[in-house]
Amino acid sequence: MLGGRPILNPGLVEVPGLSLIALAVAFPALTLSMVIPVRVRRTAAQKYTSGVSLPGKPRESAVSRLIAVYKRSLMLGLGLAELPAILGAIGFVLEAHWLALVPLGLGVFTMVLLFPSEAALGDWVDARLAEVPDLANGLA
Repeated sequence: MLGGRPILNPGLVEVPGLSLIALAVAFPALTLSMVIPVRVRRTAAQKYTSGVSLPGKPRESAVSRLIAVYKRSLMLGLGLAELPAILGAIGFVLEAHWLALVPLGLGVFTMVLLFPSEAALGDWVDARLAEVPDLANGLA
C-alpha cells in the first residue's frame, strides 16, 4: 500500500477480484484440509491392521512408520489451510480491502486447529498399536 491506497489502481476496479478468488478458494481448501488428513490416517490404519507394511525403510519400527504417516497427513492438511491464508495476504497487500482478511483469518485459524500436539500423536499411535499387538512387537 502506498499512503493507505492499494497497489493496484483503485479507480479501475471497484470489486476486489483477488479477495473474492481467495474467498472462493478458501472454503473448499479449508474443508479438504480437515478431511484429507483424517482419510490418510484412516487408510494407513486399515493397511496396518490388515498386516500390510507401511511405507518406510526396511529397518524402521512400526511406531516410526506410524509417526511418519501422521506427520505426512498433517503436512497435507496444513498445506491446504495455508493456501487461502497466502491468497488472502496477497489480496490484502494488492487491494487493501477488508474482504481479503477473511480467508487469511480462516486459514490461520484452521492451521491452529490442525497444529500437531504430542498427546494427539501419541494417542493415535497407541490406538493403532493396540489394534494389532503382534505387529507392534516387531513383526511388521
